[in-house]
Amino acid sequence: MNNLERLKEFEVMKKTNSKLEQYSTSPKIALKFLTKIDLKDKVVADLGCGNGVLGLTALLMGAKKVYFFDVDKNLVSIAEKNYNNMSSNLGSAAFFSKDISLIRKSEFSDIDVCVLNPPFGTTDNNKKLDVVFLKKAIKLSNKVVSMHKTASKKFICGVFKDGQFEIIYKKEFLFPIPKTYSYHSEEIKDVEVTLFIAEKQ
Repeated sequence: MNNLERLKEFEVMKKTNSKLEQYSTSPKIALKFLTKIDLKDKVVADLGCGNGVLGLTALLMGAKKVYFFDVDKNLVSIAEKNYNNMSSNLGSAAFFSKDISLIRKSEFSDIDVCVLNPPFGTTDNNKKLDVVFLKKAIKLSNKVVSMHKTASKKFICGVFKDGQFEIIYKKEFLFPIPKTYSYHSEEIKDVEVTLFIAEKQ
């Protein structure tokens, strides 16, 4: 069974919270997300992990340990269940229901890489929340893999620069978002996003 088939077997988010801008990342996109970086024997943090797709993909790609963080305890439980259902030949994992503002570098000093598909931060409730996630990732690790709306690309590049991170890979693609909340008018909306990989200078 290949990695994509293994990822397709896990449980997805059944209930989502519009205030947290929760959307599922497909296994196919998760693999596209992380195949551009060597995660072999790395310690990874999945910030805003949701059902755990990015962290689980990192483990499938050889990460030795993944910390899963999400403020929604129900999603953390789903991520842990998914890990337990596919933990054969995977690295270790630890799960935390925690607001990212409470994650301290001193507690997780072994993190090598942060992976995140943060809330896009475009609703009134979550203005620039993606930047909050990104700044935390920059503080926690020496390498960041993150996805943001292409419309904010210039600003995101500035955040990396201010954090003394150099962008080593940048790729635009379409991220499909299914009709999830009452304010969605289309069955599926393709959002223009940019994948960034950056490392500390």
